[in-house]
Amino acid sequence: GEHRVFGSHPALAGVAADNVMALNLASDQGQDLRARSGTYELAGTEYDWTLALEETPDPQLTRVTVTIERDEREQARRVTFVRARS
Repeated sequence: GEHRVFGSHPALAGVAADNVMALNLASDQGQDLRARSGTYELAGTEYDWTLALEETPDPQLTRVTVTIERDEREQARRVTFVRARS
């Protein structure tokens, strides 16, 4: 069988989650941020990602969650909050 040390390393999914979060936040500068999904490749491994937005009790604050999956199983999750610009 094929043995890929990096492809199965759990920390790699965490790096993918961090990168996907950063790319989504940077591409919109937090504006026009919307729920979306895609794929992200890192060290020869392809991950599926989903970005979800949730309202919070503070109307100026939105919860942003990035979930990383591989073979339909969650590998990593990152959460941050963005404040609406006035």
